[in-house]
Amino acid sequence: MGTPANALNLGDGWVTALPEAEGMKSDVLRGLAPQFEGWREANLHAALMFRRGRLVYEHYFSGEDRAWATPLGRVEFHAGLRHDVRSITKSVISLLFGIASDRGLIKTLDEPIFSFFPEYVDLRTPRRSASICVICSLCQPALRGMSLFPTAIQPIANGA
Repeated sequence: MGTPANALNLGDGWVTALPEAEGMKSDVLRGLAPQFEGWREANLHAALMFRRGRLVYEHYFSGEDRAWATPLGRVEFHAGLRHDVRSITKSVISLLFGIASDRGLIKTLDEPIFSFFPEYVDLRTPRRSASICVICSLCQPALRGMSLFPTAIQPIANGA
């Protein structure tokens, strides 16, 4: 079953809290894992929930996996397992830019992507200089080679 996050405090830098401390109910969160385990088609690898910046729930599943289109078979997922996250990264980046736009942190999605990453000016090419909207909505890997990922996932994100 799912576990309140503080029971899994791995000293990995995530701030954890009991769900009740953040206005959530542990018994409700614990009920999520059996629901996903019974839904085989979902093939969920992990469920992590954050509330007010704190990890309140984390649970890992087993399921089929692939790395660079190579089937790995059934895998027991866990917090320390490195994961091939190429496609989800584009979705998360799109989501984050949407949130930043909604909060007024980005004036327009037509802004060039490099206006947010001036330290990568030497990587600028016409293709990589596209607007945020073009890069995010078309999911083009225009930023390939830029180290925009935390060190722990950087080798996977960069194709290692």
